[in-house]
Amino acid sequence: MLIINDKVINLNIKKNYRDKFRFRVEIVKGQYQRKGGEVEITENVLILISQTQDRVERGRVHPITSFLYRRFSKSYTQKQEAYYITSFLNWVLIENKSIFEIEDIYDLQFNHGIEYLNEYGKSVEKETLKRCDRVLTQLYYYLAQKEVLKNIHIDSFEFIDKNKGIIKSPFQGIIYPSIKDKAVLHNLPRGVLSLFIDTAIMETPEIALGVYMQCFGGLRIGEIVNVVKSAISLKGAFGEYGMVIDLRDRYLRKELKHFRSGGGVKKPRKQVVFPYFAGMLKKIYKFHIENFQCDDDTSAVFVDRNGHAMTDVTYRYHFNKLKNKFIDRLLSSNDIVLKTMGLDLQSKKWSSHIGRGIFSNMIANVSTNIAQIAQARGDVSLQSSLVYLSDSEQMAKLLYENETSMWDELIKSVNLKEV
Repeated sequence: MLIINDKVINLNIKKNYRDKFRFRVEIVKGQYQRKGGEVEITENVLILISQTQDRVERGRVHPITSFLYRRFSKSYTQKQEAYYITSFLNWVLIENKSIFEIEDIYDLQFNHGIEYLNEYGKSVEKETLKRCDRVLTQLYYYLAQKEVLKNIHIDSFEFIDKNKGIIKSPFQGIIYPSIKDKAVLHNLPRGVLSLFIDTAIMETPEIALGVYMQCFGGLRIGEIVNVVKSAISLKGAFGEYGMVIDLRDRYLRKELKHFRSGGGVKKPRKQVVFPYFAGMLKKIYKFHIENFQCDDDTSAVFVDRNGHAMTDVTYRYHFNKLKNKFIDRLLSSNDIVLKTMGLDLQSKKWSSHIGRGIFSNMIANVSTNIAQIAQARGDVSLQSSLVYLSDSEQMAKLLYENETSMWDELIKSVNLKEV
């Protein structure tokens, strides 16, 4: 474990060439053998200081990496923190070195964080800015604990809740971004939902089953590309009455340098995918397994054109194609209602995550409290599910109109303690 001390790498060794240096994130994969012989793939997130000379990049691990391992956390959390930190350090120490004129990390002050956050807030959503604020707050506090900062001491910080370790942000005067003109869409009108699934079957059959799983099971992209055949438990022939999927990290593309490109599961669980639209799941699943076969030893359900497990990048490519084809289909319709919906969808921001929003709205209509929604969505915290308690009118009584007795039986078949 790297320990921060007074030997922080000094960028002023070659002050005139500081722009040749960059902080960057490196993800190193490895293997860990458990008792019993089972091999588990691991990944370590590192912050490097690198220099490019003669088109050759050389880097070394920066001691600030130890901040990422100050507590037990999953690699996706460490990676997110690492990207926030490297972006901040590059902006303050390198990109704007002539403005701030500080020598190195030990010269950081609160105003540097304020300047950066206000600049960063011009291009991101409010919640993203808040997350970055929290990470930088924790970073400054950590550096103060290690007595690295010249001008900031541990008593410069206030706690909102000391028992829980919640620190008050020292960055006062942050201008949070207002709601963007182009709103982010989290749901589709019920009237076009079946048309959306139908477009997926016609235009992007490779991911039609995945789109269905997102809309009626709330799966994230990283979870979809981690599904293998043995993980699916069918209820009825070809999933006629739904399916239950064992979601967990399987790292199906181990040959990738950054093997998280193969997708990751945020919360391992057993997830129900509900049957909807009178047997459509059965038809889609049967078509998928008959036409898309995995050619490697992973038994991946979703594969690319080479027969290998699909990556999240490939899935997004197909979804963007589906999105454009769907909007074109609505705009070319002679039905004025569909055409209007097409114009509305064209004017808003939305991505594959809309499937999870559709599922959440459906669940919200038959849930009596936020815990039920969070459980159905596989949320780590209740905060993500809170919005759906009040935003559920568009699809009222949707679940009851689709053979709820069948859905009840499916839910009973899942061990809720494992969800």
